[in-house]
Amino acid sequence: EEYKKLKEWLAYLSFQCRCYFRFAKGQAQLIYRADSISSSSTITKNMIRMDGGTKKTTLRGPSPSPLENVINKISLHFDRDWDQSGENAYKNVTKTSNSASISKYGEKEKPELFYFDFVTSNAMAASLADFYLARNKDRKKDFSMECFLDNVDIEFAKGVTIQPAGNVLCEVQKVNIYPGSGRDKRNDRITLYVREY
Repeated sequence: EEYKKLKEWLAYLSFQCRCYFRFAKGQAQLIYRADSISSSSTITKNMIRMDGGTKKTTLRGPSPSPLENVINKISLHFDRDWDQSGENAYKNVTKTSNSASISKYGEKEKPELFYFDFVTSNAMAASLADFYLARNKDRKKDFSMECFLDNVDIEFAKGVTIQPAGNVLCEVQKVNIYPGSGRDKRNDRITLYVREY
């Protein structure tokens, strides 16, 4: 038998539902990942802090997302037989790939991610494989920046438009909030990490 922490099981289940799972503000959240996202906020030049030491903007990027994140060939195993174990426990498999990405990066697979114990439908399996291929077949543009507290409503997985980078639509990957200090003469700031969607 395989033992995992509850958080690991919930993340495993949510991945099979094309969702993010997270704990935030004392609540468990299941966030559905749509084929496309809309922008809930536009980050303008005036919203991005300057680096006090260099007098330059704190906007960093674009830098390409790691090559190791690219997946351009998927064999999604599903419809598990619970009396069996290992790879042979799955009765069905659906396959998909992207030839343009394979030509550019070579074949990139992560087979260990795509053993879906709780998917039984052919249509659902094909939809999941297509979604994860579309999301991962290319390297995306990554950005980071420090913003002011008026952007405190920006949350993980929200869509934001980065205006100074050419109005790139991105998904928020991480938000860090750093309270300021009058004694230390340090302003409040929010650090955003976002990725092109």
